[in-house]
Amino acid sequence: ARSHFLSYHPFSIEFWLRTALVMVTFGFAVLVPHIELFIALIGALASSSLALVFPPISYLMVFRNSPQRKQYCHLLLQKMFCWCIIVIGVTGGLIGTLYASKDIVCALSGLPSGGNFPANPTFHTRQHN
Repeated sequence: ARSHFLSYHPFSIEFWLRTALVMVTFGFAVLVPHIELFIALIGALASSSLALVFPPISYLMVFRNSPQRKQYCHLLLQKMFCWCIIVIGVTGGLIGTLYASKDIVCALSGLPSGGNFPANPTFHTRQHN
């Protein structure tokens, strides 16, 4: 009976699913204070992994059993380069996650974070006597 409903009303199910996702996202944005800090946390995790970690891993997986064994030096340099990119991506993601987490904790506890360069107006102004 359910497959019969899906075959005749795919638009309504897609509509309600999208509506529910938008409402959950809206509810999260309304309920969470300092949503920009959570966006920074998600960005630190996602951008480093999507840009720097996953592409070299997929490259290593695809060319894992490469038939070109005569070019061993070239293959070894490619693997070393891929692993360097992965290490840089993981390190950057961890540092970004740590700073975003520190800013979230500081914002929720009421302490000044001190790490936001553009958002810290006292850094830009100078006291004149």
